[in-house]
Amino acid sequence: MASNGDELFNPATGLRTVFRQTAEETNGELLQVDWIAVVVAQAGAPHAAWNAGSEEVHALVDFRPALRTETAFETLAGLAQDGMTTSAGAPKNPLRLALVLRHFEDEIYLARPPLAVQRVLLGAVAAVGRLLGYRPEYPCPDHLQPTNQPVGSNQ
Repeated sequence: MASNGDELFNPATGLRTVFRQTAEETNGELLQVDWIAVVVAQAGAPHAAWNAGSEEVHALVDFRPALRTETAFETLAGLAQDGMTTSAGAPKNPLRLALVLRHFEDEIYLARPPLAVQRVLLGAVAAVGRLLGYRPEYPCPDHLQPTNQPVGSNQ
């Protein structure tokens, strides 16, 4: 679980996330993060996060309500840190991808196909993944660091 000031790095997308206010601190009302990359999206609009340029951009982002967005970020970053995602940041294993997308449907979903179609298709695949022992949440606490430490530091 992230704490205020922790930093999360997703090597697949290049996105650094600095937690400013967590769901636990705000009783689930807000997750506020500082994203360090290039991201522009209207609220509710389909989008993806990655750095398309060479310049570093900082954006303060609010997620209201917080839901489980924090855990979704930690799961995807943990998978990426362990080499289990594509270069776009999606889990490589289709069973894990389906399980993660179904589990975090309120926080993140694909822009296409329509959500109703995703629920049917991903639900069946996610059930197989669960039967084979996959879990929708992936641990990432070892990858969380206070912002005063550089990413990759063992101190």
